Amino acid sequence: MNLIFWGLLLSFIDISITAGDSVIGLLPDFVGYLMAAKGLAELDERHHLFRQACSVTMGMVVLSVLTYIMDLMGLTAQLGILGMLLGVAAMVLSLYSLHLTIQGIQRLEVQLEIDLEGNNLRRVWTFLVPVMVGTYVGAIVPAVALLLFVAVFITYIVLLAGFHKTRNLYNCIIGILP
Repeated sequence: MNLIFWGLLLSFIDISITAGDSVIGLLPDFVGYLMAAKGLAELDERHHLFRQACSVTMGMVVLSVLTYIMDLMGLTAQLGILGMLLGVAAMVLSLYSLHLTIQGIQRLEVQLEIDLEGNNLRRVWTFLVPVMVGTYVGAIVPAVALLLFVAVFITYIVLLAGFHKTRNLYNCIIGILP
């Protein structure tokens, strides 16, 4: 669960340098996705949903490596609508991976008969979906897009705080259970 949390944190943080059309990501998303995938793989024996989430997350690794290289070469800016479609694909895969991960956590709660805050994670995810979709729709109106980006940022922080709590609860329980 630790690697999932740290992977999410790294994939949510976006620090980059822009030089013309080229963008150099200082913390590439694929590093975070690789960490999250490794964490999900460690949990796959607990429930098959973690294996599915791992597969989707590996798709995110491939897509983010491709996007990273394209950004570095300045190609993403030149793609126009195709670049936006790549962004939409990344968003869908990311949301689906989170969905599977949260479902896996909720199933783990039932198996272990404990509360890992799965319902809270589900509520945050349910809020995150329309806000993220809205950022693409709202890109037409810059003021709306800015508000939605702020909402996404705040929601990411709440989601990370929730995963941090889930991680701590899981680590405490696993330390107790055989």
